[in-house]
Amino acid sequence: MVELTGATSGSVDATFEVYTSTGGGALSPTGGDMALPLGGLAAAMLLAGAGVWFAVRRRAHA
Repeated sequence: MVELTGATSGSVDATFEVYTSTGGGALSPTGGDMALPLGGLAAAMLLAGAGVWFAVRRRAHA
């Protein structure tokens, strides 16, 4: 049941049912299995960029 209440209009409630359109009862897929590989790639690129930055900085001060 859902109840909506307004400051001047009062409240109204209703009961309803939700059905799936797939017929199998399973939820639709969201997200994916790429989070871990993409996160690892992002971390590797960040470390590589930091390594290049430190190498250039060290060479400039030498």
